[in-house]
Amino acid sequence: MLEQFDPEEAFQVDLILTTFFHLTEVRRLARGSGAEVVAIVVAPHVRTLVQLAQVSKSPTVGILYSTQDQAEGIRDSLVQTGLTNLEVLSRDNLEEELKSVDVVVIPTEMPELLEAVDGKVDIIDFGNVLDEASMRMVREVVDEIQDRNALAETAAQGPR
Repeated sequence: MLEQFDPEEAFQVDLILTTFFHLTEVRRLARGSGAEVVAIVVAPHVRTLVQLAQVSKSPTVGILYSTQDQAEGIRDSLVQTGLTNLEVLSRDNLEEELKSVDVVVIPTEMPELLEAVDGKVDIIDFGNVLDEASMRMVREVVDEIQDRNALAETAAQGPR
């Protein structure tokens, strides 16, 4: 979660990975740190899509995340896979909104949300996976950073 991002820690790392959704804000927070900020594409895990496909023919799927922006981003991602009847849920009115959905998608990394709906409606954990191009790009950026650090280290040692 972005609210846990500590700009001071950015001064201790060479690389920060974020989603395109958060790229502008992370770049702003990391400004002056010297860390490379790279955006990656995150897609729904196949397991999540299979579970959603196994729900009834026309389910109403609620999406519950820590922020409305995140939930809307997940909704948009799922719409691209062809799913319909997706409803972003509000934590403020959760009890009432749960009555209008058949299943709720919750991020795997947020057990507190799981506790809020457990036993009230079926739950599908939303797992993410990096797309292949993002993984390839991250490997290339890491290699570049390692090469640059090795050159800097060699230069710091001076002539032999």
